[in-house]
Amino acid sequence: MAPKLTERQLGWKEALMYTGIEEAEAERRALELANPSPKPSPPRTFSHVEIPVTQRKRKADSISSPSPSKRRQQGNRGQDDDEDLTTQMSKMRAHSTSSIATFRTLSTPSRPSSSSKRRMPSTYRTPSTSKTHSPTPSTNPTLNDDDEPYVDLSTDYDSAEEDSSSFEEEDRPSISNSRTGSSSVEKKADFGAVLTPIVHRTVRNVFRNEFKVGLDLSGRSTGNMLRRVESHYGNPELQIWGKFLQKEEDRVFYKNVTMDGEVYKVNDVVLVQPGHDSRQGRKLNYQSEASQSVNKYANNYWFIQISYFFHDCDTQEKMFHGRWLEHGSKTCLQEVAHSRGLFLTNTCADEPLTSIFQKVDVKFFRLGEPEPEDDEDPEGDSFFCPFVWDPSSLSFVDLSSIRKHQRKSCNSLPLTDTVIHHLVMKTIGVLGIAQIIAISNPTGSSKASKLTVRMFQHVDNCPNSSFVDDRLLDFSTDRPKTIPFSDVCGKAYVKDFCSSLDAEQWTQHEDHFYILTEKVSQCSECMEEHEEVLAKMEEFCSNEGNCLRGLELFCGKLLFSFSFLLGCTMIHLKANLIFPGAGGLGTGLNASKFVKTIGAVEWDKDAAETYKRNHPDTTVYCQEINEFLQHLIDSQKADGNIPPLRSRWGGDCEALPKPGEIDLISGGPPCQAFSGANHNPQADDIRATLPFTMISLLEIYQARYFLLENVVGIMHFRLMGEMGETKHSIVAGIKHGVFKLIVRSLLAFGYQVRVKVLQAANYGAPQGRQRVIFWGAAHGNRIPDFPIPTHVYSAKEYKVLEHDLKLSKPTRSLDPENPHSFAPFKAVTVNDAIGDLAPFDWKNPHEILAPTAKEREEARIREKVIPSFSATRDQATPPGFAAADYLHEPVNWYQKSMRANMMDSVEEHVTPMFDAGVVERSTMVPLRPGAHHHMLPRALQQMKKAAKKNIHYGRLNSNGQFGTVMTHSSPSTKGCSLLHPSQKRSITVREVARSQGFPDNYTFMTEFEPAEVRRAYKQIGNAVPVPLALALGKSLGQAVVADWESKQREGSPEA
Repeated sequence: MAPKLTERQLGWKEALMYTGIEEAEAERRALELANPSPKPSPPRTFSHVEIPVTQRKRKADSISSPSPSKRRQQGNRGQDDDEDLTTQMSKMRAHSTSSIATFRTLSTPSRPSSSSKRRMPSTYRTPSTSKTHSPTPSTNPTLNDDDEPYVDLSTDYDSAEEDSSSFEEEDRPSISNSRTGSSSVEKKADFGAVLTPIVHRTVRNVFRNEFKVGLDLSGRSTGNMLRRVESHYGNPELQIWGKFLQKEEDRVFYKNVTMDGEVYKVNDVVLVQPGHDSRQGRKLNYQSEASQSVNKYANNYWFIQISYFFHDCDTQEKMFHGRWLEHGSKTCLQEVAHSRGLFLTNTCADEPLTSIFQKVDVKFFRLGEPEPEDDEDPEGDSFFCPFVWDPSSLSFVDLSSIRKHQRKSCNSLPLTDTVIHHLVMKTIGVLGIAQIIAISNPTGSSKASKLTVRMFQHVDNCPNSSFVDDRLLDFSTDRPKTIPFSDVCGKAYVKDFCSSLDAEQWTQHEDHFYILTEKVSQCSECMEEHEEVLAKMEEFCSNEGNCLRGLELFCGKLLFSFSFLLGCTMIHLKANLIFPGAGGLGTGLNASKFVKTIGAVEWDKDAAETYKRNHPDTTVYCQEINEFLQHLIDSQKADGNIPPLRSRWGGDCEALPKPGEIDLISGGPPCQAFSGANHNPQADDIRATLPFTMISLLEIYQARYFLLENVVGIMHFRLMGEMGETKHSIVAGIKHGVFKLIVRSLLAFGYQVRVKVLQAANYGAPQGRQRVIFWGAAHGNRIPDFPIPTHVYSAKEYKVLEHDLKLSKPTRSLDPENPHSFAPFKAVTVNDAIGDLAPFDWKNPHEILAPTAKEREEARIREKVIPSFSATRDQATPPGFAAADYLHEPVNWYQKSMRANMMDSVEEHVTPMFDAGVVERSTMVPLRPGAHHHMLPRALQQMKKAAKKNIHYGRLNSNGQFGTVMTHSSPSTKGCSLLHPSQKRSITVREVARSQGFPDNYTFMTEFEPAEVRRAYKQIGNAVPVPLALALGKSLGQAVVADWESKQREGSPEA
């Protein structure tokens, strides 16, 4: 008799089966993994590094040290009291036999320091792993005793994910963040995870899993190690100005300067002695263990590129103006950064020449140039700079994107002031729309400008119709009002029409509104500008096959800026979709008209069938991603002379796309390893490697763009961690490890990166669902911006580093210091989404409580109006309608869009079947918003004690939004509201599909049987909301068009 698997072994078995291993073999390996035979672990090498900071020998011992540099108020940095950094930690190294990691500091420079206030701790020790942990109380969806036996651990976040911004990190510092990790944990068995060379080189030291590594087929050669440069060190004895350039007010500018025989020129990168950093979070990040590099210069100095030299006539100081660079370890990359990698920033400062410690050699990469392999040399004084780092947006973009700005600012001798308007207003609401009547500017300052405007108001209903059109306006009866110019956020276009039907084409664009009651006087200049935009669209369509609707909305308090894209149908970006599931991401991207998905790689046979049925023009490869990647590598090595890739459907797959045929790699790796709904997290979960297999495809295809989406939990997943004492949480290791490594892997082979958390409800989905979005763009391509919210819904910000960085929420605000959540349209509600679908109830089986006379009479009257179906497991077919007529005509834009290409009926309006107890409780929950199991009769509340603290059998609010849609379908799921707002049942397959934005012609079931219903819920719950995917596709199109327009201007005076 086979041994019974423990809970941990079951987790390993599930992970093994996911990679395609048969069940029996997976069970055997799970037993071996959980009970490994004793064998010595190979020793891991480590080293403690103690590096003296070399200085040039001086003639006199009394010479003072270099002046410390300050992060001043120029650019984005400020100045406070003087404070030096005199002690730094070395790179943390893990002891091979101990769970306690010890640290030694770099030796202090052998010259006097001007300040000893700012000192970093000389040693950091992590507590013993035997220390008791207090894990965060679980908010994962669980099933109670009365629920069905079907348990799907591959769920997405429940409502608790919406609070993931408040994840509490342990107070204790993490264990070793070394490149080698701890030898006390054996590497796991080879599950068949495949990576390409550059990706493998980037991730190999922070995963304990083993990988198969393909040959380098990308055609890219790794850069050679940078040359060393002769260095000049601090405390110059002689400073001689070079060629005089000009004098402006209190400054005299020079071309270069010579110090102790070393010539310093514009664009040289130098090290400066650290001083005081007024931004406390950044200061703490610099001092944190995770931000310590193996490179001694990264830990002890600041990097700055010289923009120009000048003599300050007021202070009689020799100065230079420079642009700061950050070492990778001081960005969001922290401990996974390349030891020689620098990033240019948008901040600058004036610094004294005496603050220069030495010159360093920095290679600024050309487009497409790969980074050199990291030699981890502590003494390395040559570096490379591939991108510009913007901590405010957490993005790494091409150097070329900032060079035009440099020519107009830092590299020009006369400097210009930057004016920021501070907006004071509510933080969330619907934007108003107004027409400008007059502009007054008594002082000549834009801050003091006032606008006299005539306000529009939204009309609730179209004349003689029940249709609610939020694009229909009317002039307000209020008198004109005066508003400050600082309230303006952009433009809108309002046009008069004779009927709503005439306005239908005009209002296809979300930046267009219309009015029926009177004529709207137009500014001829504005309309001419608008016509120029439309002409550009036509030109782009005729030349490239896509078009841009570069239209901006103008709203009153409250006005906003909005760009909307409309794609033509000629030429598209060809996409290969990885992990497409049922097709939410692919459907939205294709709907933008800028993307055409030509291939989709999906392991789950049911999801692959759903995708193929709804996207017949897409080649679907029903195979595991590692098998797909390995076959792609093998076919390139053998010039295609190998057997075809086998499909899990049986038979052979069609030919795989070849490198050069794909413009976009996009997808969402399965979230089970990262989701808070995972009851059995694993420190070395093989599924955590799937994002890097996906990135490996990018290394081969060298697509222009890359898009990866996932649950918020991916930001918090630790690498090289250990299981906590409760076995339900991962502790220690590298915080935010997967997040950092995704960014690092993309940067490694030359892709720009931009990251943000987006809320689907902000883009027209009737559901509160957050997703982390990683955009990538190859060198030379404009990286897409994140779409601006179109619908009002509260969004959140998320911490990335404990002390400093955060992922800011998307906003329409023109003032980045004062983001708000205003948008032109109200959030789509539950009733907006499903109010036109046929009603029905479940029949109460009354197995626990006998019906009262009042309940029998109520049921009899209700059945005359609303049909009812038995929902218990003994039924042959699922309750509901396989096909049903719509309840009425669409009454809003969302219903109208869902019903496009449909006739008078809708399919798959059915629910699963459950145990009698689940059905009885569901029908007895009061029909009011937010009702739940605590409001049931006492006899129906007999659940586990833990359930008393949680919400089960939650009822939706018709005027609110769906919570994060789960793969579970039971109304008893903890923390979820799955009961219909006004009907005695859970929501149907079609209603769940609408919550995700799938149109009614999108089908998930081949037969109307219980197993098909459950599979449909799982597919829909795993999907990306279609409206969010559509918004991302439009943003991608906007970037493509902007690149096209830039190329059209090349060589012109405006370029």
